[in-house]
Amino acid sequence: MRIGVNLFPLRPQVAGGLEFYVRNLLPEMFELGGSDHFYYLITAPWNDKEVDFGRGPYKKIFVDTHSFGSGVMDRSGAQLRRSRWDIYRRAKELNLDLWFCPMRDLDPKYIDIPSLVTVPDIQHEFYPQFFTPDELRHREQTVKESCQLATCVITISEYSRKTLLERHGLDPGKVHSVYLAAGREYNLQGAREAWPSVAERYGLKEGYLFYPANTWPHKNHEMLLTALQRLKKRGLTPTLVFTGAQIASMERMKETAAQLGCEGQLLHLDYVDQRFFPGLYFGAACLVFPSLFEGFGMPLVEAMACGCPVACSDVCSIPEVVGEASVLFDPRSPDSIADALDILLRSESLRQELVAKGLRQAALFSWEKAARETLAIFETVRQQGRRRVGSFVHPHEVVEGFFSASCDDSGTGAAAQGGPGGPSDMMATQELERLLEESEADCAVRVREIQELEELLKESEADRAARLEEMERLGKQLAESEADRAARLEVIHRLEARVRELETVRNHIMVRLLIKLNLVRESKHIGSQ
Repeated sequence: MRIGVNLFPLRPQVAGGLEFYVRNLLPEMFELGGSDHFYYLITAPWNDKEVDFGRGPYKKIFVDTHSFGSGVMDRSGAQLRRSRWDIYRRAKELNLDLWFCPMRDLDPKYIDIPSLVTVPDIQHEFYPQFFTPDELRHREQTVKESCQLATCVITISEYSRKTLLERHGLDPGKVHSVYLAAGREYNLQGAREAWPSVAERYGLKEGYLFYPANTWPHKNHEMLLTALQRLKKRGLTPTLVFTGAQIASMERMKETAAQLGCEGQLLHLDYVDQRFFPGLYFGAACLVFPSLFEGFGMPLVEAMACGCPVACSDVCSIPEVVGEASVLFDPRSPDSIADALDILLRSESLRQELVAKGLRQAALFSWEKAARETLAIFETVRQQGRRRVGSFVHPHEVVEGFFSASCDDSGTGAAAQGGPGGPSDMMATQELERLLEESEADCAVRVREIQELEELLKESEADRAARLEEMERLGKQLAESEADRAARLEVIHRLEARVRELETVRNHIMVRLLIKLNLVRESKHIGSQ
């Protein structure tokens, strides 16, 4: 098969779990497919150098963005359509059998060859409050539409498959679950050997609680801190080791820990290179995983593969992944979390039992198995042949990719006929003309917006001039008021001086009166003698 893989949205060290998925799945598929399959990887300026799988049956197809900015979500509609047109044009020339989009978004969407999209989860349907308005809007506009328009949807657990069927009303035969796996470096022997150097590097002693997770809201760190307080009241004060980027405010978490009285038990290692994780799992008393939502839960498999006991949430895909190899708790209840950790920390026999069960459970997951299952799905989808995707077209969408509205009901149409100068080229020309017309329309809209902004600027200038004039008038009034105040103060000063003069005259008169009174009294006294 000739398989196109759209890696255009891949952002190195930003895409998170989906980047991990791509970087582990594709090499296994290259190895398993041999010479039967060839892959064309669509790359972008921000990832072309980082997309390197060594030797293999693939070729990178670079799509430039014409200096239109740094990201798909940051560009205007016209710029985004231009990039989609370039992807369409490149892919059309390759005569592909399949179009695979592993990054959640089917793009281009309207396509008349078999298409597959990987959607790991629909967390935004359950916890929209955990997303920014832009992130939520983007997911709402792309995920459901991608699922409905793709020939096939691949997801990463039965839980995710079930939620996709329930929330998006998809055909059960269209949605397939393929489990992820830990990397090959996650194994008991390697973890045991890595532990001494990891312990020295980070100053650790065996027996800590380990939670490797970015501080996203759904990772539920603060509830775990509350559970740590509950344990302290029971006489247990284990160290809690965090890793991962500080997405939320670490200072706020420290303040929470201080309020709960357990700040001395926290150790945050920030970003940790992947090669140190096996040792970190091996030295832990257990992995504690209080996440509120997971499409799979990769740390669970990594921990089990390294011989680390697991205490984890009983929600979403998590029980499905761990099987019987964990102690489950309610992630919304700090007492439930504390109970699970209390049991594990006090029982060495239980920890050893979970280690043995975990190693058996982890062996059920491998990237080779994931690649085999994915290739089997590819073959099934290819055999379905071309099929029309239906009429699920938003008013703002035009032809974005291979799909043409001129396809007949059998699924074969102009886009499938090919041949220089034939209907396919005519359709492509028409599509390009439509895209150019839309670009011109977008330009006209932006010109109008600029004109409106200029009018607003003129109004603002007029308002500013009016405000300056008003300020000058007020200034004059203030100056006049100051002059009046000075005049009034001068009058007051004169009056005060006059009062003082009158007081002086009064005092003189009083003195003279007293003298005369004394003289009269003395005369009377002499006369009486």
